[in-house]
Amino acid sequence: ALRHNLTDREAHIRWDLVTLPARLDGRIERAKATYKRLQNALHATLLEENDTFDSRVGEAVREVTKVTALSGLAAAATHAQTAAAVDEELRVCESEADSINRHRRLFSMESLDYAFISDARVSLAPYLRLWKHCALWLAHSADWYDGEFLRLRPADIAAAVDAMRADAAVIADSLRDSPSAMQMLAEVGAQLDAFAPNLPLLAALCNPAIRARHWQRIAEATEVVVRPSPELTLASLLSTYDLGPHLTKFERISQHATREHEVEQALERMTIELNAAVLPFTYHAQSACPLLAPLTQVLEMLEAQQIVLVGLRASPFVAHFAARAASWGARLSKVDEMLRGWERVQARWVELQPVCTSAELRAQLPQSASAFIEVDKQWRALMAASQLYPKLVHIAADEKASSQLRAHERALEAIDNELNAFIDRK
Repeated sequence: ALRHNLTDREAHIRWDLVTLPARLDGRIERAKATYKRLQNALHATLLEENDTFDSRVGEAVREVTKVTALSGLAAAATHAQTAAAVDEELRVCESEADSINRHRRLFSMESLDYAFISDARVSLAPYLRLWKHCALWLAHSADWYDGEFLRLRPADIAAAVDAMRADAAVIADSLRDSPSAMQMLAEVGAQLDAFAPNLPLLAALCNPAIRARHWQRIAEATEVVVRPSPELTLASLLSTYDLGPHLTKFERISQHATREHEVEQALERMTIELNAAVLPFTYHAQSACPLLAPLTQVLEMLEAQQIVLVGLRASPFVAHFAARAASWGARLSKVDEMLRGWERVQARWVELQPVCTSAELRAQLPQSASAFIEVDKQWRALMAASQLYPKLVHIAADEKASSQLRAHERALEAIDNELNAFIDRK
C-alpha cells in the first residue's frame, strides 16, 4: 500500500493543483460560450437599433420635404414651430449617428454614412429662418398696431424694421428658386412697407416727454383728440383720423415737449443734487466745539446750479416751469447767503473765543465776556445739532437756525466792536 507523510490539508491542496487545469478548462469554455451569447445578443440589438434609427431618420428627412412645401403667412408661427422641431430632431439624430457608428466599430462593423442628415439640416435652415422671420413679423405687427400705443418705443421699432429687411435679403438669397418662399417674403415685405410710413408718426406721438398739456395743444392744432389709456392703439388712431397731413404739427409739438422735458430734468437733477448735499464738519482745536469744515465743494455746487439756472430761465421752453425755476433761484440764493453768513459767524467766533474766555477780559470787560458766554452756549448747541443732522436741505429749511445765525453775527460784531474800542482806549 502507498503511504505518505502529508496531512489531509496538504493532500487536498496538492490534489486541487493537479486537477486545476481540467477544472479551468471547463470554466473557460463556459465563459466563452456566455460571451458569445452576449455578443450575439448585443449584435442583434445593435442591428435592431440601426433599423429603428434609420426609420426615424428617414421620417425626419421626409418632414424636411414637407416643411419646404408649407405655405400661408397666417400660419407662420405654427410653421416655425414645426420647422424648429424637425431641425431639433435632425440635430439629435446627428449626435446619435456618431454614437451608433462607434458601437458598430466595437463589433468590427463598417461605419454607416449619415452625412445626409447634415445635408437635410442645411436644406431646412433657410426655410426655418423664413418661417421665423414671418412669425416675428406677425408678432411685431400685432404689438405695433394693436398694442398699447403710448408704450411703443419708436427707436426700437425702427431698428426692428431695418433688421427684418436685412434678414429678408439674406433669406431671399438662399431661397430664390422657391416661388412659395419668395411669395411669403414679398407678402411680409409689402406689409413692412405699408407700416414704415407710420415710423415718423410714432416718433412724434410716442414721446415720453409729452404731457396732458401737449395733447391739448395737439387737439387744438389738428383736431386729433388723443386720450391716453391702455386701450389707445395705433390701429384705432389710424382708423379714426387721417394723421399724415398733421405730421409736421405733431413733430413741432413733440420737439417742444422734449425741450421742456430737458428743462424739467435739469431742475430735477438740481433738486437731487441739493438734497444729497451734506455739510462737512471738523472740530475747534482748543475747545473741541464742532465747526464747519471748508465749504468749497458745497459753495461751488451752489454756484454751478445758479449758472445752470440762469441758462434755463433764458430758455424759450421754460415757461411752464417759470415759477418753479424762480422759486429754485430764490432758494439757492437763500442757502448761499446762509452758508456765507455762517462762515462769517464762525470766523468771528474762532477769533473771539480765546480772548473772551480769558480771565483778563472777564475782569476788565465783564459785560462783553458775559455776552460772549451766552452766544458761545447757543453757538455750541447749534453746531452740535447741525453736526447730528448735517443735510444741507434740512439746515437751510430751519428758520430758527437762520435766525440764530443772524443774531449771533450781530452779537459777535458788537462784542468785537467793544473789544476794539477798549483796545483803542488803552
